[in-house]
Amino acid sequence: MSTEILNTPLLIENRCNENRRRTSTEPVPYSPEEIVDAALDAEERGATIFHFHARDSRSGDPLHSTEAYRETMRLLKAHTDLIVHPTTGYTDATNLDSRVRPIVEMSVDAAVSADMAALAFGVTNLDRWDDSSARFEPGDLVYRNTRQALEHTIGAFSEIDLPMISVCWELSHVRTAMAYRNAGAYRQHRLWQFALTGGTLFASGSPTVETLIAMRAEIPAGEPWMVWCQGGDVLPLAAHAIAMGGHVGIGLGDYDYPRLGAPSNGELVAEVVELARIVGRPIATPAQARELLSIS
Repeated sequence: MSTEILNTPLLIENRCNENRRRTSTEPVPYSPEEIVDAALDAEERGATIFHFHARDSRSGDPLHSTEAYRETMRLLKAHTDLIVHPTTGYTDATNLDSRVRPIVEMSVDAAVSADMAALAFGVTNLDRWDDSSARFEPGDLVYRNTRQALEHTIGAFSEIDLPMISVCWELSHVRTAMAYRNAGAYRQHRLWQFALTGGTLFASGSPTVETLIAMRAEIPAGEPWMVWCQGGDVLPLAAHAIAMGGHVGIGLGDYDYPRLGAPSNGELVAEVVELARIVGRPIATPAQARELLSIS
């Protein structure tokens, strides 16, 4: 590894819940208090970025109103130094405003405003493969990120000068983001995230070094990038990403890690910290993370 890589502090994002359901052995946080407890534990163990979805405290159903996010954001901003970005992945394709409204409306109040927003730069099939039926189920589960939706979201967040994460599930998503950047239409980019998938989720490339090398080759040299994996174990690949100068996202929202027993979000962050220790990368402080991502 180069001296530059060894001197680059590692960013760890905790992806605490996504749309995963809680089980008796998987403590996925739902309520604002549970989400903040997860964030505090993750921060204490080394996370500097925190991503969450608002959920109904009892049922776990997804919520996507400003009110649903406001209390969680208030607690996170009051009690942590984390870089926080709530989801823009709620997919109401008939109403583009609904995806950005909570973040835009909260931006006027520093006590609840998001630090960043993530945007997936393309359409993705999220059905899971079922061996018993030899079919993808349910067969029509599409994460809709049309070019129209991308332009609407970029425009809305540009108006509030919000730094953005470019999430790429495949190579064409990188090319799409770069097309907007090269045209001067997307100036808020701060971080690449490579969204890989494992297990029965075939929504993107598998979590292999070959996939990671191909994704990294598409982005401009020297720009910060991160990898995470939905439906599979990111830790083996995380070691390679850390050695390659990248950053890592991990959490119960993506995968439950049964080989580790019943880990908490904080314990998953600690696994990445241990990998960084072995490789020789320092863990970023909140101040270093903000400097690296040019976030005030």
